[in-house]
Amino acid sequence: MARIVRLTESDLNRIVKRVINESQSAQAQQLISNANKLASTGCFSEKTTPKLVALAKALGLGVAAIGAFALTYISMGTIDGISGGLFVTTGLFASAAALDNLVKSIKNNESSYKKELQYLYDCIF
Repeated sequence: MARIVRLTESDLNRIVKRVINESQSAQAQQLISNANKLASTGCFSEKTTPKLVALAKALGLGVAAIGAFALTYISMGTIDGISGGLFVTTGLFASAAALDNLVKSIKNNESSYKKELQYLYDCIF
């Protein structure tokens, strides 16, 4: 026999919030894992991605932030709609302002960065 469970609206809200938080946490861990692959493989270097390395240094961003951006950019296929706030794990990588500056810098000269971003994406996968 099936059991009937009564939920209040607050119970349901709490369950939904918990599911969303757990989902975001899993996505964040996957993004961190993929971005950290760049550090261990040596794909992100002045030899392989000189423009991105220079941009990262100028903006004070680490390899994880650039890797997360590369994954997002290549997956979406466009820079439109990407902002610092898009990254669930922004606080782990850099400030939203720094990531917004990264987006603006790449958007201003997208064609010169696209090949290096694709290279980073391919290194991760």
